[in-house]
Amino acid sequence: MIIKMFIKLPFMCLKTMKELVFSGDDLLIVDFPQRTRIVYPPNPLSPPFDVRKTIDHVLNFPLGSDPLQKLVSGNSKVTIAFDDPCIPLPPMRDDPRAYIIESVLKQLYKVGVKNNNIILVCANGLHRKWSKKELKNIIGARIFKEFSPNKIFCHDAEDPENIVSLGKTSSGYEVEVNRFVIDSNLTVYININWTSMNGGWKSIVVGLGTYKSIRHHHNPKILEKSPLLNPSHSEMHKIYDKMGEVIEKNARIFTIETVLNNDIFHPYLGALYTKFLQKSHKSSSKLSPLLKFWSSLPKKFKGKIRSFVKSNYKPIEVNAGNVNAVHKKTLEKLSQQQNVLVEGQSDVLVIGLPNISPYSVFSSMNPVLVANLALSYAFNLYQNKPLVKRDGVFIIAQPCYNIFNKKHHPSYIEFFNKVLKETKDPYEMEKSFEEDFATRPTYIQKYRYGNAFHGVHPFYAWYFGAYALKYLRNVFIAGAKSPKTVKRLGFTPIKSIEKAVKKAEELKGKDCTITYQFIPPLFACEVK
Repeated sequence: MIIKMFIKLPFMCLKTMKELVFSGDDLLIVDFPQRTRIVYPPNPLSPPFDVRKTIDHVLNFPLGSDPLQKLVSGNSKVTIAFDDPCIPLPPMRDDPRAYIIESVLKQLYKVGVKNNNIILVCANGLHRKWSKKELKNIIGARIFKEFSPNKIFCHDAEDPENIVSLGKTSSGYEVEVNRFVIDSNLTVYININWTSMNGGWKSIVVGLGTYKSIRHHHNPKILEKSPLLNPSHSEMHKIYDKMGEVIEKNARIFTIETVLNNDIFHPYLGALYTKFLQKSHKSSSKLSPLLKFWSSLPKKFKGKIRSFVKSNYKPIEVNAGNVNAVHKKTLEKLSQQQNVLVEGQSDVLVIGLPNISPYSVFSSMNPVLVANLALSYAFNLYQNKPLVKRDGVFIIAQPCYNIFNKKHHPSYIEFFNKVLKETKDPYEMEKSFEEDFATRPTYIQKYRYGNAFHGVHPFYAWYFGAYALKYLRNVFIAGAKSPKTVKRLGFTPIKSIEKAVKKAEELKGKDCTITYQFIPPLFACEVK
């Protein structure tokens, strides 16, 4: 774990220090006050094993479950469900989902399970359905060819023929899931764990659930009490577990969770980053012309280049078996990789946001996704308590263009133009607009057949920031290209991070404490 504190040395007269900040598709060199605390991500853990051999081992020696081959017979029907391409970010160069599925299939075939009795389901929940090319990116060409076109599906949360109700939890929450989970003798779920908000029962409850059941945990009342990266203190995760109990009474689930390290950069980019970019505060005179040239390029060109960038994440642990037993081990390993100890909160928090969101994969960013990335995810990169103090100032570096993908995010457009014009209050949105968007036939049709996010999805993207909206005094978007767009979100546009810091000093005092959390990669600050 690395925390770097820059302090004023006796022989130094500089009042500022230079640091790199990601902003959209650009890199900025920013002059921070010298008292600024810089929190860097932990170093990536190295994979301690041969991944393919480890997968075979955990299938034969699972946690809290019989081995995979003992859970099926030659006549069994098996559903293999897997996380959709929303995670990790950016997409991986070598995605383990492909060879985990291959290992599972080998074991099923050994027992005599017939190919015709196996189906593959992408657990996209209320996310958009994915194209064949997009699915091939994560499950591999060989598996795709073997099961395409009639045995690979994207979950359809609006298909009445393939949704089954399992009743209610003890608290009265309705549980609906994909029928394949219930009709199969075994459901094998393959999960990628990149942050502690994912995995466990969420994989099935959300990934294979419906609006009728998802609304119980994706609402302002629950999300205000649910820190995303601290599941043991999250009301949302408690509901997932209660729904999981209902599913477990009706279906046999065998889960495989893979924990990734945070080695985000391709080896070539990583070497450049380590040797040159990371030392920008020392070599800004050499780096500045390069970054200015990159910044001057057309945004479409930069977006095209970004679409080719793949991450270098590697599995550092794989576990299989009972959902709860496996997820417990997953969270323990994730805390080793992702947590950084930080002493105390700050009056001001600065974070740069690249143009990567779970909901813009193979698509594009839009203003609502920027707000979601800022308040839902970046703000929540903590455990115990937020890195910024209550009534503090949150500074986000992001160009925040007023651009929407009409195919993938149609309901987002109306949400931005109509709902946010009327109210920024999640509770008022839920009361006045949510049901219309969730049940409108046009949006349901686009979700089912047009590769669009579900009509209700922009509401959930906004609700996840419910706690931050009440907690923070100000949110500044530094470097925004459309001030009018930022104001529609309810935030304050400011030309640069330097000017945003000065404005924060006016609000919080000249000696206010400032923290800059350097991302990517993502990591959680364990605030003492």
